[in-house]
Amino acid sequence: MKTTFGILFSLLLLTISCSSDDEGSSNADYLPLNFGNSWTYEVNAPNTTFDKINVGAEVLIQNKTYQKMEVAAVPTGFYATLLNENGLRKENAKVLFAGDLALDLGIDIPLNFSLSDFVLIDAQANNNTVLASQSNSISQDFNGFPITIDYSIKSTALESLSSFTTSKNETYPNVKKVKFALTIKVTTLQTIPGTTITIPITILNNQDVLLATHYYAENIGMVYGNTVISYNLAINPSEFGLDIPQSGSQTQEEFLTTYLLN
Repeated sequence: MKTTFGILFSLLLLTISCSSDDEGSSNADYLPLNFGNSWTYEVNAPNTTFDKINVGAEVLIQNKTYQKMEVAAVPTGFYATLLNENGLRKENAKVLFAGDLALDLGIDIPLNFSLSDFVLIDAQANNNTVLASQSNSISQDFNGFPITIDYSIKSTALESLSSFTTSKNETYPNVKKVKFALTIKVTTLQTIPGTTITIPITILNNQDVLLATHYYAENIGMVYGNTVISYNLAINPSEFGLDIPQSGSQTQEEFLTTYLLN
């Protein structure tokens, strides 16, 4: 699964109406996972494409039963990219994710993460509650240099909305917002010419490179997603043989167009 940069994209606007602190029913289902359920999204980034996500058959992951999520074609939106070929399962009011997430920020540094029982949404969570968090370090090669990637992935429950209207004038009642964030720092070691002394060099300062906000409507699923992917290098790219801008930013919107629930 990959989300890639192109050129700098224009920011799009969204509107939110009727904010409420009501957390809703603890029995509410914000992501129905019956076999055969499907959701189709219009993805604007800014070119328009469509992703269709299907709930597939049950699969075992680390001895737990999940529903395998499938995308009809190569996914273009972040939400479909996140779910494709990975598993979701319910545990009380929570929806738990298990699988792999691979991102390419367009800076020749592939990012690959494995998540296990990572909470995507919790119907009982209050505003600003951290649902799941995973931090670690990855060591790999970067243009012939050894690099270390320190990362943190976190999901956070945001406010509940009694009603939410998208910029396409689609209105949904009883909506919960969830933020998904990826923060990374990338460093390398270089040897001073003529010596055996190595010095650390920061390629990417600690920063949020991906921020996604997902809106889940009761008894429907994810109805709108807004994702910002950005970076700002701490080095001169040409010194590392990189033909890329010093910084970049892309904003993507995903709108639910049709859905089928069994």
